[in-house]
Amino acid sequence: MTTWTMLYVGAVLLRVACIFSMGMVHPDEFFQCPEVMAGAVYNASNVFIPWEYQPAAPNRSILFPSIVAGIPYAIAKALGVAPSGLLFLLVPRAILTALTFSFDFAIYKLAHAFGVDFRAPLLTFATSWTTLVLLTRSFSNAFEAWLAMLSFAVLHTIQPAAYAGVFSKKTLLLGVLLALGSFTRFTFILFFLPVGVALVLENDAALCTVLAKKSDGSAPSWPRRLLGVLETALGGAFAFGVTATACVLADTWYFRGPAALSNAPEWVVAPVNNMLYNLDPAHLAEHGIHPRTNHWCLNMQMLFGPLPALALYHGRRRAGLLLAAVVVPVTLLSLAPHQEARFLLPVVFPLMLLAGPSMAASKLLQAVWVVFNAALVLWFGVLHQGGLVPLLLSATPGAPTPLCTNVSLANVHTILITGTYMPPRFALSPENITVVDERLENMHGPIKALLDTLPQTPGRTGIAFVFPAPWRADVEAVVAQHPGLALDEDSAGACGPFLSVESLPPDVLDVTQWSLRVQHVVRLTP
Repeated sequence: MTTWTMLYVGAVLLRVACIFSMGMVHPDEFFQCPEVMAGAVYNASNVFIPWEYQPAAPNRSILFPSIVAGIPYAIAKALGVAPSGLLFLLVPRAILTALTFSFDFAIYKLAHAFGVDFRAPLLTFATSWTTLVLLTRSFSNAFEAWLAMLSFAVLHTIQPAAYAGVFSKKTLLLGVLLALGSFTRFTFILFFLPVGVALVLENDAALCTVLAKKSDGSAPSWPRRLLGVLETALGGAFAFGVTATACVLADTWYFRGPAALSNAPEWVVAPVNNMLYNLDPAHLAEHGIHPRTNHWCLNMQMLFGPLPALALYHGRRRAGLLLAAVVVPVTLLSLAPHQEARFLLPVVFPLMLLAGPSMAASKLLQAVWVVFNAALVLWFGVLHQGGLVPLLLSATPGAPTPLCTNVSLANVHTILITGTYMPPRFALSPENITVVDERLENMHGPIKALLDTLPQTPGRTGIAFVFPAPWRADVEAVVAQHPGLALDEDSAGACGPFLSVESLPPDVLDVTQWSLRVQHVVRLTP
């Protein structure tokens, strides 16, 4: 076995292992997929349905969560599988991880089309933290990236024998992918744009070849070539329209019920709703305003380390389509004021083919790549908010809790959580536990409201307080402001590792503070 093979196999095994990693990148991993489908399929108790999936004005299509979670959950339910937090968490991750291997295959098959050896871009992709952490998580961006990769694959692997006009198989398939991508995230159109232009140019070249043969080599007329462009557009629009209509009907049925299908004004066109929402500066301000340079100057480097610089420097020597597939969408997305790194995930495929070969030429670059990705996998895959999901999963009776110590949520009816990302309620399944997620300074009201409904007998109240270990003194001070209450020190537990930039310990090297602390709230004896 060669060194390259051993490295690649090791990276593949690490990718599979990352299905079980408990670090958090962003709550959207949970609230735009498993949280929604756990409630829809299993009627999981106390799930939190985000605003995007509210029936009044749905901003997200049900397409992505249904494919990676809803349908698999429905199959599991039909087979008699009981609901559990682990089921809801791991099934979407396993499916998306399986889909990542189509990236590997596409790189292997298409590298020669761009004049590069497949080994360098394939190993670069396999060892990237974006592959190990982001593409294996239930982000809509991961599914969007997969559809973008499929668009490249269709463009380069389906080669018709002759110009096929409106009903070209390649054109129709790309129209379908454009619709599916647009209903996953409306920004998919930007990532598809270079592929669409390449399709038009390719069909035009095929038409010119056919016409030249029929006219003894003379150049075809511009009107006929423009008609060919129109034929490509019509074929793509037909496939897009049929697929988009199916998505609209599915969304309408899900959000409004089957009766709404016969009333066109009630149809749900989620991508349009989401686009209109994001065109409102006031809405974007609620999610955060960033400099227009954020994507190019920060997010691309955060995702891909040295690859963007390598792509821009060496890309001009390679296929223009690959460079355009990176530069065009990133530049267009930079026009929007709200910019998060994961929005750029769909450029991963062209970027690996474009910049991956440069990694093989420099030992220094390889060392930088290893250190960069190891650090990001450790941070986002393990440490960042890492104890939260294991804590919630520990509510399931008999569930394995290797990342938790002395944690028991038996007879707990309410969990007070502060200092963490928004906790996914599905992870508590099948237990019916209420989650109160508030900033610490706002906890007085919920505590008082809860205690007013509880018996006055001393002992445990059925309430557990969850907080970052460095906040222990602050939490105790909040509880002490309610006479007769305290945190039970004898049953204190912890889940970890847990680190967050919002709650770093004074001594960041003190690993005893790298945890999420769990303590029961008790009434003291009068």
